[in-house]
Amino acid sequence: MKTERLYYFSDALTARAKVLKLEPDGEGGSIILDRTIFVPQGGGQPADAGSIGGVIVTQVKASKDIPGAIVHTAASLEGLSEETEVELHVDDVRRQRHSRLHTGGHLIAALIEELLPEAKACGGHHWPGEGRVEFLFGGILADRFESSVTAAIANAIRSDLPIRRTLAADGERYVQIGNYPPLRCGGTHCQSLGYLGHLAIRGINQKKDRLRIGYHVADPQLATHSNLNEG
Repeated sequence: MKTERLYYFSDALTARAKVLKLEPDGEGGSIILDRTIFVPQGGGQPADAGSIGGVIVTQVKASKDIPGAIVHTAASLEGLSEETEVELHVDDVRRQRHSRLHTGGHLIAALIEELLPEAKACGGHHWPGEGRVEFLFGGILADRFESSVTAAIANAIRSDLPIRRTLAADGERYVQIGNYPPLRCGGTHCQSLGYLGHLAIRGINQKKDRLRIGYHVADPQLATHSNLNEG
């Protein structure tokens, strides 16, 4: 039982899918579909929200027990039945916010590794109000380092570098900003950096061999473009 991840290469916020399995749990329960546009929580990104067959989706995660399956937790299973088709709707505002945060994290990772060749990105957290990227780095930061990062971010956004999605032979999906090295990633991203609008550093912290860059993105209406893509 495997769920096809339509969001890997599709921008759709609505789709139809077949219900493969329902697992009641109190008033609600879990739903496994043959295909989904809902992005599960993982890779530093929160899950999508929306509805399946008219019922509200409260969480989306990769199954721990069924390899390849995506589990959608719903507030109710009323009106749903196995082996029937349902309409899927993803919350557009939430998707855009998370896509821009995830892209912002990837951009910071790429720029820091360019500005500090000895630094290596080792983690990211792309939640609203908590955005950060961590690096293995034991060196000394130059004076006005934050200003250099801020200028590099602004220049990259002005350049509106494209963001490409590719599928490797082993089935893993990679995301690449411009000509920066591609990164393995299953989350959502902007179509290009112009969609970010405004990305700002909210703090730089260094302890021993770890460097943490905190960041945030402005409200979606400040973005240069109006549509977002997944990557």
